[in-house]
Amino acid sequence: MDIKKYDKIISLDSIVKSNKITLLYFWFDGCSPCHLLKPLLIDIYSTFHSEGLELVGLNSMDNKKFIDSCNFNFINYYDKFKNNKVLNFKGYTTVLVVNKNGELLGYLEGYTELGVSKMKKHLSKLLNN
Repeated sequence: MDIKKYDKIISLDSIVKSNKITLLYFWFDGCSPCHLLKPLLIDIYSTFHSEGLELVGLNSMDNKKFIDSCNFNFINYYDKFKNNKVLNFKGYTTVLVVNKNGELLGYLEGYTELGVSKMKKHLSKLLNN
C-alpha cells in the first residue's frame, strides 16, 4: 500500500518488509487518547528499535507543522486511509502490530495503561524469538 508523505508517495510495504516487527500508529491532531499514547510509544520505540522494531505514525491530517512540533523519535506520514478495511483500522487511536510479511500479530485500540503494558510484553516476546 502506498501512503503520502507530504509531497511524496512512499510504500508502506517496503517499511514493513525491512523490519522484524512494525507498529502502525493511527492518530490525528484532535484525538485525546492519541496524545496520551504518544509518550508511551516514544518509550516503546526507544526500547525496542535496536531489536528490529519500526514504528510508523499515520496521521489523517495533512499538518506537517503540527506533526513536526510533536518531536516524535519515529517516522510519521500523512494519509487519508482509503485502504482502512485492508489494514483492519477501525478508529483512533489504533496501533497495529505486523510482521515483515504484513501479517497482523496484535493490536491496541484506544488507550489504557494495561493495554500498553500487554503490548510491551507481546513485543518483547516477538522481538526476542
